[in-house]
Amino acid sequence: MEDKEGLKKALLELLGEEENGRTGKRFFFPGNVEKGYNIVQGLSVTDVAKFIVPSLLLSTIIVVIPPYSSVFFWIIKGIFDCLILCTGFVMAILRPIKNRSNIKCLDYIKMRISFLNKQKMYYIKPKERGNLSNGTGK
Repeated sequence: MEDKEGLKKALLELLGEEENGRTGKRFFFPGNVEKGYNIVQGLSVTDVAKFIVPSLLLSTIIVVIPPYSSVFFWIIKGIFDCLILCTGFVMAILRPIKNRSNIKCLDYIKMRISFLNKQKMYYIKPKERGNLSNGTGK
């Protein structure tokens, strides 16, 4: 009995058919393929150049700005640096749509803004022009 099942599976595989009736070659598309060169998973060189490098430069410029002696200004600078660095890393790494890893945060924000700026269509309920169901036309 097992030989018949094994033979059936082997013949179906040779013919390019499956048990559910599907015919033809079966293709496999991996989900982690991107056109850019990834430094780490999900972070490409262009993302680093667009988001992380400018945030690092801006945060170093903020640190270099005087006054250096006041603790209060160092705290304020540190808060701004953390916000700028976190924003850069979040924009580079975040994928807002769970099932679509090819849509990045900046692309999603651009799509949302263009959608919000689109002309909206509002449908108005048609006016009652008489009851046509009883045949009187009034």
